[in-house]
Amino acid sequence: MKAIIHWGNNLLKLNRKATVAHKNVFAEHRLRVLLKSVKPILRFRNSLDNWGDWHFNSFRDIEKIIRELEEFDPSGSSFRYPVDTTGENATLPHHFCFNVLAFGEKFDHLVSVLDWISMMVYEDFQSQAEALYELQQLGSSQT
Repeated sequence: MKAIIHWGNNLLKLNRKATVAHKNVFAEHRLRVLLKSVKPILRFRNSLDNWGDWHFNSFRDIEKIIRELEEFDPSGSSFRYPVDTTGENATLPHHFCFNVLAFGEKFDHLVSVLDWISMMVYEDFQSQAEALYELQQLGSSQT
């Protein structure tokens, strides 16, 4: 999601659109916050729906799975650290159990979809930046 936001902001700037505001996107770990910043980029690209993927056909499907994950991990750190920053409290409830295979299958696919979106946004930015550069070169050679 951070790559989508990074390249998406560059794409928005190139098209003179408002960029997604973030203090430091690379320090943010809350998935819902990151996802909220991805939405305007996909809206700009007209890519919120009809992805043709049976797991995640739209942005709304990704929002749903992120909401489910954040029920257990609202800060984005529970699955990365066993205790909070004080070192006193566990980040997950006592005797927390889940099916790691089902989780892995669903989230591996989600990561693939997000990777695909990231490449799509990157390619859009690169092709538009190249076209703009060529236009500028053509304009400067005619003067």
